[in-house]
Amino acid sequence: VKGDFKGLYGYQNKTIKENSSMFVVHQTCNEFTKDKIIITNGVKLKECIKDKKNALIYLWKPKCKSKLCIPLVNIQKKCDEMGIILYVVAQYYDYENMSREIEEVQIFAIDTKYYKTNLTNKYLEKFIYDLGCENLDDKDCFLFKEGSFVESYYSFDKFYSSNK
Repeated sequence: VKGDFKGLYGYQNKTIKENSSMFVVHQTCNEFTKDKIIITNGVKLKECIKDKKNALIYLWKPKCKSKLCIPLVNIQKKCDEMGIILYVVAQYYDYENMSREIEEVQIFAIDTKYYKTNLTNKYLEKFIYDLGCENLDDKDCFLFKEGSFVESYYSFDKFYSSNK
């Protein structure tokens, strides 16, 4: 096998070892800074969106190459235009891609230790459950209004075309 299994496994420990100064464990909702990746779980992130009029959680695949993978900076601009607070959550850890994107957008990473599994599908399911969403296969965008889950979408394009 050539390459790695990113997308199947989370690689939290390995990625943090590459540059531990780039990561910080989520403590409060006021600590976010674009130069650090916030390691979080669904319970803590839900707490941060409870007071937001409109919030979108976008589950980002760092190595995605499909036409559905819009640059994060473009997603951020569109959310800003729509008055929606964007929370980009990496589905798995990838130092190269995370470090490139962190300059433009705040990135969150799922705490695989909290969920006691390194299998991406397992911790994503638990993360989505903790957000109060239904576990909907292949959904990348989760819209919240005033802290309550409203709807999920297969891609940012689907979300954007439905909410212009």
